Amino acid sequence: MAESAQNLTGIDRTPVDRIQPDAPTRVTTLLDLVAAVADSASSDDEVIATVKSLINSGKVTLVGEFLGADVKVL
Repeated sequence: MAESAQNLTGIDRTPVDRIQPDAPTRVTTLLDLVAAVADSASSDDEVIATVKSLINSGKVTLVGEFLGADVKVL
């Protein structure tokens, strides 16, 4: 997944742990979000937890098919 993420353009690749709490909401697709997080994550579990947190906290707004969706991990 890291290789495909390198080819994506327009993604803010700020490491998740460096995003400021008062930073504006970022708008992206689920695919681009997962790819960007996977570049910095050390495991699939970390990718899932980080993506879930970013979406559910409102720090990231999804566009496309998942617009307005919340994430639940079963």
